[in-house]
Amino acid sequence: MKRRFTTESGYVYNYGNEHHLPPCPLQNPRPPADERLPDDTVRSTFMQDVNTVLDAALTAKRLLITRIGMLPDNQKIRRYDDKCFAIMFSDLENTWTPCYYDFKLQYRLLQSLVRVTPLEQIIPVLDNVISTGILPRKIFCHDRGFKFHPDVITNLKALIT
Repeated sequence: MKRRFTTESGYVYNYGNEHHLPPCPLQNPRPPADERLPDDTVRSTFMQDVNTVLDAALTAKRLLITRIGMLPDNQKIRRYDDKCFAIMFSDLENTWTPCYYDFKLQYRLLQSLVRVTPLEQIIPVLDNVISTGILPRKIFCHDRGFKFHPDVITNLKALIT
């Protein structure tokens, strides 16, 4: 008994007493590993090399983020918890905003800057932060650019170089 089967794409299969569908001529089944062409092997090793390099780059980016978080805190403040600290009035400089003296907040801003920056632009962006002392993008609520404390810039410079 002859049967007829039509796929959604309109291809018509005619087959006889067989109980299975013949292979679709549009599919190219991958040959077994021992029958692969040299081109397949080259493509496979190339993709493995690309994945290895990408994994190494992402690992380096995570390591940089971790090391930024481990930079030293402000010596002039007495920290009570992650968001609360006290500073002597005599240690205040021209800037009286608490964010200017909270090094942990500034390190978190630098970490988020590294997270959102593409891999190939991380070093130029951090060099720009070191040279200007200002956050170059809109991150969180700092629209006009956040001014970093000079000690944070010194710590970042020591980490990068």
